[in-house]
Amino acid sequence: MKTDKIRRIKDNVILLLWVVILAAFFSFLFYRQAIIYNQQYPSDLPSQIDAAVTGGKGALLLIIRALMEATNGFKYAVALFLGFVTAFTWAAASLFIEKHLSMKRWGAMLCALALMFLTSVPVPMFRRYYAGSLVAQPWHNPPYIAMRLFAVLAMYFFAELYRICLDEKRISWMHWVLTCGMAFLATLMKTGFLMVFSVTLAIFLLKDLITKQLSLINAVLLVLPIIPSVVLMIVQYRTLCAEEPGYHIIAGLSIYFFQERLRSFIMKYITGLFFPLIVLYYNRKKLPRSMIFVYAAFGVGIIEAMFLMESGTRMNNGGFLWGMQVFAFMVYMHLVPLFIVNVKDYIKKASLLKADLYHKLYFLAGSALILLHTAYGMNYYYLLMRGIDYYI
Repeated sequence: MKTDKIRRIKDNVILLLWVVILAAFFSFLFYRQAIIYNQQYPSDLPSQIDAAVTGGKGALLLIIRALMEATNGFKYAVALFLGFVTAFTWAAASLFIEKHLSMKRWGAMLCALALMFLTSVPVPMFRRYYAGSLVAQPWHNPPYIAMRLFAVLAMYFFAELYRICLDEKRISWMHWVLTCGMAFLATLMKTGFLMVFSVTLAIFLLKDLITKQLSLINAVLLVLPIIPSVVLMIVQYRTLCAEEPGYHIIAGLSIYFFQERLRSFIMKYITGLFFPLIVLYYNRKKLPRSMIFVYAAFGVGIIEAMFLMESGTRMNNGGFLWGMQVFAFMVYMHLVPLFIVNVKDYIKKASLLKADLYHKLYFLAGSALILLHTAYGMNYYYLLMRGIDYYI
């Protein structure tokens, strides 16, 4: 028992040390974005800093303003803050993978590191890494970067809350409070996560009530953690409507999904969805219910992005794409390590060389796609580090 406690402390110290190392590494790019180094490194960060110092509203702007005031305008403080947010997202993904897929800590850390760089596999003839891509990591958008950390933590705690509620017919109040807090913080940073999460939760609770897997009381208790976040989102949108006359949400076919050639759109989404689809099919009989929630949320995110958009000056901001983007990250956060677990489990029973054609195709295709997603993602980050425009 004492040995296990010492080992856990050691593992957590190592995790925190890597958080510091990765934060320093990531902050290098953010700093160059903040100062527009050599008139390159385009991003949303300079406009966020300008809005913060001129009295702009928003939780993230308040944090940036406080950092700028505390350091006499030293922009590296903001870059380091974003570096730590990104590094803690990596740490949260590592813990999620370790807990929900029973993977050893070092394996979970490596998987999570690959996740931080994932992008869709760009088809050469369409040359796109980020533009319209399904799983590219938006290194240029500070509100998304901040939202993603709290969204991952919210799903980490909600997955356990939902599992306990379904299996043990009770509410884990610790996970209830943590889900409430993380969802609220995610919404403070950006509303994309909540817009997808709330709709998906309503669908799942309705299904569970109809099939009598949940009591009405427990269903209501599962809704309550997101009520403060929903109220906050309504307040934020009312503020937008007051500040921007004519602002409203439009239901219809989103220009973001149909502004490019149909062939390009289809190819990009095939390259983004092929890996999740083959892993989901292979594991279709043994997916945990709480994880099915993430996949359904991703689908809801795609539908919202297709049929909802904002009007006015925010029309080109792609406000309804961010929910899809953050759940795409979470889908891969589950499926990449799940694929590795599939390979390990099969090796325990038989040699890969003696596997039948079905398993060989699955393992070869999955391995090749993981390598391509990671390699292209790292190359995308390398291009950003050289100052190339993120919209490539």
